[in-house]
Amino acid sequence: MYLGAAIRILAGNLPYRDFTLIQPPGLPLLLTPIAALSHWIGTRGAMGTARILVPVVARGVSSAPDPALALDRLIPRGACVITDNPAYLIASDRYLGGPRCPPVVDPYGTTIASSGGLVANGEAARSLPAVKTWIGYFRAAQFLLLTPASGVRIPWDRTLESYVHAHFALIATQPALILRRAPEEPSRRGYSLITLAGA
Repeated sequence: MYLGAAIRILAGNLPYRDFTLIQPPGLPLLLTPIAALSHWIGTRGAMGTARILVPVVARGVSSAPDPALALDRLIPRGACVITDNPAYLIASDRYLGGPRCPPVVDPYGTTIASSGGLVANGEAARSLPAVKTWIGYFRAAQFLLLTPASGVRIPWDRTLESYVHAHFALIATQPALILRRAPEEPSRRGYSLITLAGA
């Protein structure tokens, strides 16, 4: 899609005026040199070149560390990790945490389903079944990975936050909040999950 848009830009067509582009035109503009090469190397060759160069360029301009590397360092393979964004776990090969670890595929959908259709950042926090569902997940967890969007995916209430404070210690704030189950008393208190997670 983006290479095709870049080829059209080189032909003098403008996005939004001459053709539909649902994203900002940054990537098609960056791909125009490769699109120009497509005349000599063909569309297939241009696509192959773009598939190789785009991730390299994206990695070079990004100041953020690779989340998979951070999780690889902080969370051992096979550990039970509960998160509001499974993509982090899938990217770092930490999604499957053993037979006792519940696979939370869709945290937002889980909250809506267990609360009878209520959203997490609204009335779901008052839904006993939704809170019980998440307490069950947290009880199984050795680690929690909470993104800034956890407030719209997990029905945070005092019960859930108190449970996490009593049983987990904060070990990292990047690429998201990472908490490890504490043996007895968490070593780092005084943090607010809702404040840190940006909820």
